[in-house]
Order: sequence, then structure tokens, then C-alpha cells
Amino acid sequence: MRYLAILLLVVSLVACGGGDADNAFVASWTYDGTGMQVMDCTPDDFNDTFVPTGSWQLLVGDDADLETEADVPCPAIAFDVSDRVATARPGQSCTDSEAGITRTTTYTSYTLTLDADGKKLTEAVQGTFTAMGGVQVNCTLVRNTTSTRP
Repeated sequence: MRYLAILLLVVSLVACGGGDADNAFVASWTYDGTGMQVMDCTPDDFNDTFVPTGSWQLLVGDDADLETEADVPCPAIAFDVSDRVATARPGQSCTDSEAGITRTTTYTSYTLTLDADGKKLTEAVQGTFTAMGGVQVNCTLVRNTTSTRP
């Protein structure tokens, strides 16, 4: 009987995901004004550099340890967690179309690193951005920021 109880406990823990490491990331995060996003594009007229602002969510994932909140029409970004680092699964992208222009963002590298007290999150993103329709734009995307939570 005790063996069955232990087995059920282990099965329920496995079914719940990666445990405390994943849950340490789950929160509403707010960009703290440090860092920036740089889009280096061809043609150069579309280059852009800015400091991200606002808040964003990290949630327990459906099929991954962790995921961002979906941002319609873009799906959630899925992450695998190891200790205090969450790494996006390879090959994730988002495509949307509006007014005859199709935009695609593809992430080639995306990591989130949680500090020791769990209040600060460092985000490092690399990827590509393309837009087609009327003119074609190809960009590299780099974002290095920090976010905090209460």
C-alpha cells in the first residue's frame, strides 16, 4: 500500500511539470527601462532601436515547462527550464498579415535568466524579422533587457 502511495505521488509530480524552478518564473514582469531592442534591416530605412516598455506574462506551459502569454495572432513561446535559465524551444516563429503585408518574426535564440532572489529577469533574444508586400524588408533582431516583478 505504501509503495502505491509513493508511486502515485511521483506520477502526480511528473504530471505537474518541472516543479519549483518553472514556478519561479511564473509572474507578471515589467520592463525596467534598461536594455534595448535593435532591428538592423535591409533596406536601412526600416532600422529601428528602442527600449521595450510595458508588462508581459510568463505562465506554466501546456506542453512545455514555461510559456509566454499568447499575443494574438502569435502563439505563446514555449521554454524549457533548467535551474534559473529558461531556453526557448528551437524553430518558433510568428506570422501575421494586415493590409497586404505579411510579417514574420523567427527566434533563433531566446533565453530568460532569473536572478538569485527571483525578482529580476534578464532576457536575451536573437532572431530575424521579414515583411513582404509592396516592399520586402529583412532584419536581424537583437533584444537584451531586464524586467522586474513585485
